[in-house]
Amino acid sequence: MSSKYVRDQFRASWPVLLPTIPLLDTINTDPDHDTMPDLWATVEFVAFNENPVSMGDPSCRREEGTIIVQLSGESGDGDGALLDAATLVQNAYRYWQVTGLRVTQIDPPLSNLGYSDGRWYTMSIDITYDYDQFI
Repeated sequence: MSSKYVRDQFRASWPVLLPTIPLLDTINTDPDHDTMPDLWATVEFVAFNENPVSMGDPSCRREEGTIIVQLSGESGDGDGALLDAATLVQNAYRYWQVTGLRVTQIDPPLSNLGYSDGRWYTMSIDITYDYDQFI
């Protein structure tokens, strides 16, 4: 799990940068699938490293991680809408940074392949970040 700062900053930026794609909180919940929009996103935060960068007072610790944006659209409509949405996400976050937090890499959807559970067709975009925290 990434730091609260990373999660809060990303969630706050989404409606400003991508107002046409609803970001839904689906972690540890089962949303009502009958009320879901035709195209939506959810996000998972994975921190994989935290190391000291500098010593002193204050010292700096760098968290590195990945924000996984999962895009979902109704099955049977092809992948065009999801690929368009993936491009919007990539363009919105390619140079995104706020105090201490910056995107270092955005991976396109793997081979433009998605997954369908019969109702939703999904694909994900990985956004790698660094977060410097002074303590």
